[in-house]
Amino acid sequence: MKTRMLFLSLLSLSFFTAKAQEKKSPSSAKIYDNVDDSPEYPGGLQNFYNFLGQTLRYPDSARTHNVQGKVFIRYVVETDGALSDLTVMRGVSADLDAEAIRAMKLSPKWKPGKIGGQAVRAYYTIPVSFVLAPENFEAIESSADYPGGIDKFYNYLMANLKYPEQAKKDKVEGKVKVSFVVDQDGSLTDIEVVGPLSKETDAEAIRLVKGSRKWAPSQQNGKPVRQKFTVPITFSLASLQ
Repeated sequence: MKTRMLFLSLLSLSFFTAKAQEKKSPSSAKIYDNVDDSPEYPGGLQNFYNFLGQTLRYPDSARTHNVQGKVFIRYVVETDGALSDLTVMRGVSADLDAEAIRAMKLSPKWKPGKIGGQAVRAYYTIPVSFVLAPENFEAIESSADYPGGIDKFYNYLMANLKYPEQAKKDKVEGKVKVSFVVDQDGSLTDIEVVGPLSKETDAEAIRLVKGSRKWAPSQQNGKPVRQKFTVPITFSLASLQ
């Protein structure tokens, strides 16, 4: 009888211990929309976009059909900084959505959100942009290129973009299309806005392109030639969070 009672007591203790551990499990803890200190990627959000620029692979089907846009992904930053429950909240296409999720899953751990100085599970939503490489003005044997590749050019744009204060106040978002010519020496000339957004964002887009490093010029018959490009520069208030 004593042995049976001891067995039942141990079984009961094991059950309540398991339930207590379940309650303490991070996966069952409350997820917060608003926290005192927001989750943060190591080094800041711009470093995160640099990571995306190096990790994303444009799907061939989307490239062929000229599919572009932003995939908005919501996820949970766990108390240890890992990302979980990645969900597409607003997608573009099946292949772009899947690629955005794939890239996000490779993210290093973030700094977790905090309430009262304590790490908590927190929701975070971010746009993942898919923008095709600049359009060529004419057929070229060897197209002009930014040092390190076009992804590096977009990294430069994101790292140096300064959101105009007036545009922030007016909640202006969108894309400014800028055309320019890569000259024979690699310098950028004839810079102009061909797809405006607002006076302030247009001026900032021009400033960014003017500040670019020289490109490797295009080649035709073994000689450098001028080539025209048009690039979209995205202004997103979400990138400021």
